[in-house]
Amino acid sequence: MYRVNLEDVLYIEALDDYARVVCRQASYLVNDTLKSLQEQLPASHFLRVHKSYMIAKQQIVFIEGNYIRIGEKDIPVGASYRESVQDLIAPKRKP
Repeated sequence: MYRVNLEDVLYIEALDDYARVVCRQASYLVNDTLKSLQEQLPASHFLRVHKSYMIAKQQIVFIEGNYIRIGEKDIPVGASYRESVQDLIAPKRKP
């Protein structure tokens, strides 16, 4: 069992019934689904951007087209998640 600080997490990748939590110094394989982790982790820190990826918002280097750069990794943005990524870039104004 390892304790991981939320600030150290770069992204989380789904691997069937497991997930790989990628941090700055190491990565960890956890026996949990991405959906379950999404429900447990704070939405203020993490954003689901693809059926197989959830990213740490504060770790975004840049967003270009359908990819988000996190550290040295380009994470794809899924079609059904584009709106939430757009809201991250330019939140909709409420009238």
